[in-house]
Amino acid sequence: YNITIYEGNWTRNGAFTQRQGTVEFNQVSAGADGTITGATTFYNLTTSGSWGTVFVSDDLIVQNNLTASGANAMYADGIETHTISVAGNVVYSATGSMESDLTIVMNGTGTQSVTTSSTGTLGDLQLSNTVGEVQLGATLLVADDITVDANTTFDLVSYGITGAAGTVFTNNGTLQ
Repeated sequence: YNITIYEGNWTRNGAFTQRQGTVEFNQVSAGADGTITGATTFYNLTTSGSWGTVFVSDDLIVQNNLTASGANAMYADGIETHTISVAGNVVYSATGSMESDLTIVMNGTGTQSVTTSSTGTLGDLQLSNTVGEVQLGATLLVADDITVDANTTFDLVSYGITGAAGTVFTNNGTLQ
C-alpha cells in the first residue's frame, strides 16, 4: 500500500507494518512543514512538493529507497541529530538541502547508488555496505562529512564529490 501525507505530520506511537509500499510527504503550500515523530521503519520514504520542510524527530530505517524531490528540504528537528538508515538507493533531487544534523547511513546488502541533483545537498553521509558497493549516480553534493566504513567499497563511477566548506572525507574502506 501507499500513503501520501499532504502538508501533515507522521506520529508513530503504535505498531506500523510497512509492507512494500511508499510513505510520501507532499508539501505544496508556502510554510507547509511536516514532522516525522517516532522511530519508524519505512519500505520507501519519499518527500515531494513545491514548498516546505520535513523535520525528522527520531532515527528512521528505510528498507528500500529514500527519494526527495521538489522544492523542499529535510532537517533534524530542533538541535537534535538523527540518522536515516537506507538499505536501497538514495535519490536527492530536492532543491532544498538536507541539514548536516541528519546523517544518511547506506547499509544495504547489495549494490546501492546515491544521486544528488545540481542544487540540493545531503547532510552527513556514512557508507556502511560491507556486502555490495555504493556507487555514485551523479556528482555528489554534501553539506557536511562523508565516511566510508571499513570493508565498504565506494565507487565514484565517473563522477566527483563536492563538499561544503569544512567537509571532512574519511576513508576506512575502498575508494575507486
